[in-house]
Formats: sequence, structure tokens, C-alpha cells
Amino acid sequence: MKKSLLFGMLILVFTLSSALAACKTSTTETTTSTAVLTSTTNSTIAATTKSPTTTNATQSNWWDKFGKPQYGGEINIAFSRIVANFDNYTFIGSDVDYWYESLFEPDWTLDRKTWDMGLQFTPDQYWKGLIAESWEMNDPQTITVKIKQGVKWQNKAPVNGREFTAYDIQSHYNRLLGTGDGYTWRDPIFSGQASSWEKVTATDKYTVVFKFNIPCGGTAFQNIADRWALNEFEAPEWVALGGPPVSPDAKSSSTTAGASPLTDWKQVVGTGPWMLTDFITGSTMKFDKNLDYWGYDPRYPENKTPYADNLNVIAIPDSTTQIAALRTGKIDILTGIDWKQAKSLESTNPELLKIAGAASGGGVMFKNQTKPFDNLKVREAMQMAVDRNTLAATLFNAPESKPAGLFSQTMKGYCYSYGDWPQELKDQYTYNPAAAKQLLVEAGYPDGFKTNVVVSAAATSAIELLQAYKDMFSNIGIDMEIRAMEQTQAEMYLKAGKHDAMSSGAGGMAVPPTMAIDMFYSKSSQNPITGTNDPVYDAARDKYFAAANAAEAAKACIECDKRVIEQHWMVSVLGGSTYTFYQTYFKGFSNEVIRWGGGVVCSRLWIDKSAK
Repeated sequence: MKKSLLFGMLILVFTLSSALAACKTSTTETTTSTAVLTSTTNSTIAATTKSPTTTNATQSNWWDKFGKPQYGGEINIAFSRIVANFDNYTFIGSDVDYWYESLFEPDWTLDRKTWDMGLQFTPDQYWKGLIAESWEMNDPQTITVKIKQGVKWQNKAPVNGREFTAYDIQSHYNRLLGTGDGYTWRDPIFSGQASSWEKVTATDKYTVVFKFNIPCGGTAFQNIADRWALNEFEAPEWVALGGPPVSPDAKSSSTTAGASPLTDWKQVVGTGPWMLTDFITGSTMKFDKNLDYWGYDPRYPENKTPYADNLNVIAIPDSTTQIAALRTGKIDILTGIDWKQAKSLESTNPELLKIAGAASGGGVMFKNQTKPFDNLKVREAMQMAVDRNTLAATLFNAPESKPAGLFSQTMKGYCYSYGDWPQELKDQYTYNPAAAKQLLVEAGYPDGFKTNVVVSAAATSAIELLQAYKDMFSNIGIDMEIRAMEQTQAEMYLKAGKHDAMSSGAGGMAVPPTMAIDMFYSKSSQNPITGTNDPVYDAARDKYFAAANAAEAAKACIECDKRVIEQHWMVSVLGGSTYTFYQTYFKGFSNEVIRWGGGVVCSRLWIDKSAK
């Protein structure tokens, strides 16, 4: 799931306001055993089939509405960018890694009325094994996982379709944790998230034991279930193509992309359903169906996947061009559509199917140890300068827009619920320019000041919001310059801490807490961006990772969220609704996230050729 939020995806989410689609709030409470967490999955089905079948012709399932799966055809999806990075050891910005897989996945058969998989966060009880067959929390510091037999690497060099084993898992974590195979240092990309990890050991061909250095029964499962690069498995034979391990500190600054086989797209190999067969930097990725893929569709367990023959991922930076591609059928699905675009699509293409979700927050994050933002009164003044209701009416087509803390209010039990805020705190988040000006006087800035905010030039919605902020800040004497940079340049600039004021940032995160909680942690690599050094927050963050059970972990999340809100470390507003539109012939989709870890999801979707 959060952790030194070093992934480029997360840096983009947290600092460049890239919207993550959230889901409706479930009424089901998250529960995790404080002693032993166990789960089993159906064993791998050995038989193959030549045509799709249903589990039981007389059985009624919620997914029957999609019709009978079909083989063949191609799926076309578009994102704003494609980053050329193929090694999960150094995943900065990569998110279309459909050749890799992880141990777990959200339950594909779960009725979406129980839990909507459009949310990045999935409670423990709604996970199933993917590569994992079963798992058990032996004690608060140990989880034992049994993996499925018959999982195979893709049939290409250097692994050539051999069976995937627990020793491959051990090799992956040795590389990340610095616990073997020539690695004696931790991967800096994942050092925060894996701070509580001690060692991962294969005890036999199909059993792997995760050992933690502190009792952390409340977060351990989410940590190993996280479907990001930390828990995706590369082949040790492929790693060996890059030569002997070299410490990040010892690497030459002259090392360039393409110098290692591990940067060559032709070399990538995993256990996943899709094989990368063509790549044009910044433009397209083409995947062919892995004909030897080991997986089956849990909804139709006799059906081998993938259904489609090909999967094409297209980079379309401009949202208007993305919409045009959807309208003309050049792409099958598009996520992150704002209400204006949604209204237009409904008018011009009423045949398209639509799913609505709550958008994450957007706004600005302060570099909190840099003047004038080291002064709480300045941050509070800027909070009170924002007219959220006007923003809701003019930008979000919503009746109101409430303030956003670190976590989304949809994450009940993990966020500091707005209903629990004292009135004094609510007042600090209420539009009041007169009070804001007085706070600036008290802070020593009676005439205001000049400042700036760094944002990705591709983040059009974020820039639109910042323009509104600029006007509102000017009403209290603050002159904010909007510095738009090329997306990757902006990410690296912020990560290096080169900015001197603010960054475009999101609040109201609907992601696993392990992904978000290091956002304001003083020891995180995110710290150059937020510039936060707060012992109270650090203690709550550490309490989260050391939680003995889910209840303690949730309580620590609330403490972190509360501290962020009270300290005004960002001025963020919730962005109303975001929409996903897709073609009527695009079948099997029920609001799952298809960008991050979406290779398995796409393998279970199909094209209804009769409706195309």
C-alpha cells in the first residue's frame, strides 16, 4: 500500500495533484484478528479450456450482467504519460508494469455493493491470493505464506517459462532489504515502507516466511499485500543480466539510461498475463497475451486468461485529445474525467457507460521549514483565504466542498472525521479573509508577501484550481506565482527539494495508509518536498507501523490525520466527483483500478465483438 513515498506515482499524487479515483463508502467495518489472520484460496485449476464457460448455468451471480466472456480482440487504454522504467528496484514514475504480479489481489468475486474496488485501499478481509495460496499470521511479527504450485515465469529468456518458487520471492526481498544475494544495503526507494521488515525467507519451494523487526500485527498484511513495486517479483536470472550488485552510493553519476540490460524493454520478464512486445518512449506500450499464463478467471474458474489477444497502452498528455480518442472508439476506457468533460460526453456520446467516484483533494502543500511557512499563523491565514463553497460551485459542480486532511473522509475509521472536529478548528477552515489578514499581521507580514507554487504543466485541473487560489490569496496580500514545469522535471525538482515555497499537492487520499502516512514524516524521502519536522506526527506515524492490531493501526492513522489538519500543512479542497467512461463493448469492468497493478484486471476483461 504507503513508508517513504518514493514511487513516482505517489510523488505525482501527493505533489502534482494527479487524481486517484475513490469509491463509495462501504458500510462494512474493517476487522482483522489481533492474533492470527488466515485465508485460503481455491487451488490452481490444472485443466485448460478452449472456450469461455460459466461456473454454473443455473447459479445467479452479480457479474452475470456482463454476459458470457469472449476471447480475442484487443484492449486500448490511455494514460497521460508512460515512463520508461522497467526495474521494480528503481520504479520512479512507472505504473504500467503489466508483466509483473504480486502475492495478493482484491477479491475479484466480491459484490461491489459490499466494497467498491475503485478505491485504492482494500480492507484486509477483502483480499484473496493471487500467487499466494494461503497465508497465516503466526504472531505479530511473523506471516507465513504458501504459494500456488504451477505459477510460471513467461516463456522468454532468461527464465524460459520455469516454475515460480518461494526462492524467487526470497531473492526479490533480499535485493530490496539488503539481506542476501550480494545486497547488503536497503533499496532507498522502499526503505520507509519496509522499515519494519527484518527478513523474508523461503523455507521450501512453496513456503515463504515474512519476519518483522517489531510487533506490527495491525499493518503487516497490508504491507505485504501492497500491489506496488515493493511486492512485485522480478526473476533473479533477469537481475543477474545487470551484473553484480552495486551500492547506490557507489554508482557513477555518469550512468545513463540504456546502459544496463535492466533498462531495456526487450528484456523484461515476469509471471504476469501480458508480455511487452513493443515500446516507443513516451508514446505507446504494446502487450501480447501470455499464451502460457498460469491464471484463470475467479468468476469463471474454468476460463484461462487473458481473454483479449492484445493490450495497448497509449500516452495522451492532453485531456481534450483523450476525450476525442474515447469518443471515436480509439480507446475503450478513460478514467479521471472531470464533471465538465463528463457533461459533454453525456451529451455527445450517450451510449458510453459511466461510473462516478469521489475525487481526491487538490491545492498546495507548504515547504514547512521555509519562511514564511514555518509560521503556523501564515498557514492558517492561507487556509482561511480559500472560499471552498465558491470553488465547489465554479470548479467542481458540487453543492459544497469540505476541507481535506491527509486521508479521505470515505476511509471511515482511518480519518479524522469532520464531524469530530471542534468548532474552533472548523472555523480555521472557514472562509474569512478579514481574520486571515489579521493573522498575517500577527505573523509579521502586514503587507503580505510573494511566493510561488510548482506544478506539472500536464495537470490542467490542478492549474485551474491554483489560478483560483491565486486570486483568493491575492485578496489577503499574498502574490503567488504558478510555476508550471514538464511533469517528470517537476517531480525530480520537488524530490530534490529545490523548490523554495510550495508544491501542488493533494489531500483526502483514498489509498492504503502505508502509502500515504510518510507524506509528512521527518525521516522520509518525501521530506525534501514537505519540509516537515514534527515529533508529534513522527510519533503517531511510528505508532502506526508498530500497531499490534488493526484497531491500533486505525487509531494511529486518525492521530496522523488530525495532526496534519491542526497544523495546516496543506491547503486542500475535495474536488467533487471524478468519472470513468467506457465503451459498451468493454465487458467485465466494475470500477477496478486498471493503472497501478492493473495487468491482472485487464486480463479478465473482454471485448464483445458483436457489440463493437
